[in-house]
Amino acid sequence: ELDRRDLLLTLGAAGLLPLRALAASPEGTVVPQAELFETAAKVAKRRIIVTGANSGVGLEGAKILAKAGHDVVCACRNQAKADAAASATGGTAAVCDLADLSSVRSFAKTVSNVDVLVLNAGLALNTKDAQPTRTKDGFELTIGTNHLGHFLLYNLLEDKLVKSGEHPRLVVT
Repeated sequence: ELDRRDLLLTLGAAGLLPLRALAASPEGTVVPQAELFETAAKVAKRRIIVTGANSGVGLEGAKILAKAGHDVVCACRNQAKADAAASATGGTAAVCDLADLSSVRSFAKTVSNVDVLVLNAGLALNTKDAQPTRTKDGFELTIGTNHLGHFLLYNLLEDKLVKSGEHPRLVVT
């Protein structure tokens, strides 16, 4: 089950919610689903890349954004996950394996424009392993995926994000 407060904060940071919802107390503000969809549909259509769009907040957020008419790119670690996410959301499938910096570079080369970059993918492995699992580049898997992969992706797309026009957004969940 998706934590509604986290979803609202993510959508608010992307500029897709009314200010009333952004001023939520720590307990959260309930925004009726109809209002959420209506508000997301009213803003100018944007090209939104969501990493980790195959599950959790990424999947649910991508569904709402695509339903509102935004061009959503579901950037996932492999083609099967990306295809499943695109099918579930109505978005476009793309492979961006954050644990493989060459995959991040390849994905970034395919991006012509982006208005909102949602750095959402994450994992928490190796917590009880005797030996850490490594990325293809030799970094510990959790650090490589959650931090270094996203850092590289943002740096590769920063110019395109800045040039996107009015109100570019970087959202980190």
